[in-house]
Amino acid sequence: MLSWIVRGLLAVGGFFAAWIVARDNPNFELVQMAIATIILAAVLALVAFWPRIWRR
Repeated sequence: MLSWIVRGLLAVGGFFAAWIVARDNPNFELVQMAIATIILAAVLALVAFWPRIWRR
């Protein structure tokens, strides 16, 4: 099940990374991983602060 989450994050990260660098660039996987990490951090921050956001 964890592989589904990682695969989804990398798919979304690959979609956004393709806007920045070409897919045949040797650094594509690195950019894809960095964007996926940023997306994961944003989702976790949203989940962590959801009660505070909901009260406003």
